Amino acid sequence: MSAPHLLTFAHRPEADAFLRHFELVKHHGFDWLYSNDKIVLAITGEGIQEALSRTAITLGLFPKTSRVINLGVAGALNDKIEVGKIYSIRSIFACDDRPHFKSFQSDGEIDLVTSGSRVLTTAPLAKLKAMGQIVDREVWGVAFAAKEAGVKLSSYKYISDKAGTIEACEPVKAMAAIASENLLEHYLCLNFDQIQEDTYNLEGFHFTFTQQQELKKLLHLLSIKFDNEKESWLKSEKVQDLLEQKITPKERSKELIAYLRENLDQFASKKREQLNNIFSSLKRAQVEVQEIGKAETSDLKITFSFSDQKGLEQKIQTVSNFNFERYYRFWRGEES
Repeated sequence: MSAPHLLTFAHRPEADAFLRHFELVKHHGFDWLYSNDKIVLAITGEGIQEALSRTAITLGLFPKTSRVINLGVAGALNDKIEVGKIYSIRSIFACDDRPHFKSFQSDGEIDLVTSGSRVLTTAPLAKLKAMGQIVDREVWGVAFAAKEAGVKLSSYKYISDKAGTIEACEPVKAMAAIASENLLEHYLCLNFDQIQEDTYNLEGFHFTFTQQQELKKLLHLLSIKFDNEKESWLKSEKVQDLLEQKITPKERSKELIAYLRENLDQFASKKREQLNNIFSSLKRAQVEVQEIGKAETSDLKITFSFSDQKGLEQKIQTVSNFNFERYYRFWRGEES
């Protein structure tokens, strides 16, 4: 790394795993600032103004900073965002008493809104949901300072809770240590200095930033497991088969990554095949089904579209005829 990375966190507990791993030393002048020869870490505190101020001070003290990376916890603003998962941030908006019209762009895939106040009730949710999919308290200020200094910004958020409930504060505190360890592992896997070198561009496919990182990791592990060249997987019959299918480049990328995962884990491949069989009647009727409970519950989410009354009745009938008991047995491990 030719110049230091500046890592920013709102709170100390979110940064603990980084402080230990990199053996960072506290700055003699600021008790919220730590560093070694490669990493600078700032605890910005909550709030747009405080985050902006501390980030700007840090960039002034370390003018050779090559990249600002904001990490920490955030709240989900819709049900599609999974608690316990890390998301890379794409567009950054801010909302205090009213929306700020200045926004910032990063290299991720999920939009975020920084709130000027804590979101402890459902009252502000509608306004925030119109601007982003997750909410935090500081990254807009960090992004503002980075932009003014001409330094590239990236942001990664661990989803700690569903925004809008006062009860969420306690779980977030308890989850900070887990979030810190997960964020450290994620950061170490990013390997920013190698991103451009290891980017794979396949005609007819579109990989997001996060998918590129997973693709790189999968190809590496597969090449070890099967003792072959990483690129050979990108020239396989599966790639050609996906190119011949009438699906979007994003769908092809998703299918290819699923295929690589299955080759790495044959158990996962068998499970997917069984699920496809269980859900086959729904898929034939163009009813989308998604497991939303993962390992915790057997919940399923059903979505479909229709253009007239007859179409609606047909879709409802298909869903009514679905053999949920068979899926439930599979989920419990009773059907193989």
